[in-house]
This record gives sequence, C-alpha cells and structure tokens, in this order.
Amino acid sequence: MNEPEKVLFERSQKLKEEGNKAFSNGQYEKALSIYTKALEILHSNHQGGIQNVDYNQISSVLDLNISMCYYKLGKLEQSLSFVDRALENNSEYVKAYYRKSVILKDMKNYQDSIICLKRLLGLDPKNKEAKDLLEQLRNELIQEDSENKNPVLLLEKELKHSDLGKK
Repeated sequence: MNEPEKVLFERSQKLKEEGNKAFSNGQYEKALSIYTKALEILHSNHQGGIQNVDYNQISSVLDLNISMCYYKLGKLEQSLSFVDRALENNSEYVKAYYRKSVILKDMKNYQDSIICLKRLLGLDPKNKEAKDLLEQLRNELIQEDSENKNPVLLLEKELKHSDLGKK
C-alpha cells in the first residue's frame, strides 16, 4: 500500500471508530453519516488499488454498521439493503446473517428469516443466538398458521426451503 492509500485507509478506520462511539451513544443519524463517509473513503481508496488490505471484509463491516443505523432508525428496507451488501462482500459473515434474519423477522418475513438462520448455522453450527431465534421463529410460524388452521402446511414449506439454506 502506498502512502496516500495508507493515509486514506487510516482515515476510514478512524471514522469507523468515531461512528462506533456515536452509535453506542444512541446517535444513529450521526453514526450513519460517519460510517457512510468512511465507506466513501474506503471505496475511493479501493479504486486506487489497495493490495494489502482485505477490502471486502472492511467494506462489509461498514455496510453492516450502516445497516444497524437504519435498523435503529426504524428503516427496515434500507437496513436490509445494506446487510445484503455486507453479505455480497463477505458471504461467510455470520454476524450479517444473524442481523439479516432479525430484520426479516421484524418485517414478518419468517420463511426467509429461517433460511438465513440455516445458512448461518451452516457456517457456525453452535451459534446459540441463531438457534434461539430459529426456535422462536418456528413457534411464531406454528402460532401464525394455527390461526389459519393449517400448521402442517407451513412446516412442510419450511422443510422445502431448508435446502436453500445450504448454499
């Protein structure tokens, strides 16, 4: 990494740390702005050809941080968009799969949330949070479908989709 790239990379990392502080203080709009700026700097640096830095990993962390800001602001569609970007850059990002499953659950998209959790558990079979959320979602599906008088149908759908979770 040449000196200008190194300076831009360090600036991006410093901004990420500032964003983390703002986020932990509940200043989600401010954190969003800071993370976005850090990502812009990282992108401009990447176009110059960073060689010694795992661009995808760093970019996916910033995308996930932006996603969480949108989530805390109640903007689930934007949150989902950025968590998807994080997963595009790092398809084995366990934390992103968990966050995506939570977002999908909150959007009442239980089937896709379960698929997401199964992908996560394929990467990290002992993840307790994912197992707990999966159990909660299964119970919600059973409850939701019992109101529609057909719990077996929904569980059959879940089993049919389980193969999708093994990508």
